[in-house]
Amino acid sequence: MVRFAFKDDVSAADRQRVADGMRRIGAEVPAVQSCAVGRDVGADFDMSAQFVLKDVAGFRELLAAPALHEGEQFARPLIEREVGFDLVDDADPAVADELAAIYAELFGSV
Repeated sequence: MVRFAFKDDVSAADRQRVADGMRRIGAEVPAVQSCAVGRDVGADFDMSAQFVLKDVAGFRELLAAPALHEGEQFARPLIEREVGFDLVDDADPAVADELAAIYAELFGSV
């Protein structure tokens, strides 16, 4: 899940384009089982996106997807701040290490 706040001068059209880009990720990445993008309620963020994935392989697929990187290139300059986190519905403690290894492999850090 990612939550973000836009810079004050970001237009409604650009905010919508970011939301559409997030939905495009959900539609184009086969590993995404479901996707929710919308207004963030109850916190000091403007928008959130959540992607539900079947397994760790799907996590790697999402992070390596061209649609994700294209969306980030457009959105990044418009975002004042963001926070992201991974929620795992798996009791296996090794899953956290697997996700960290994927981050390190793809981005050089966790």
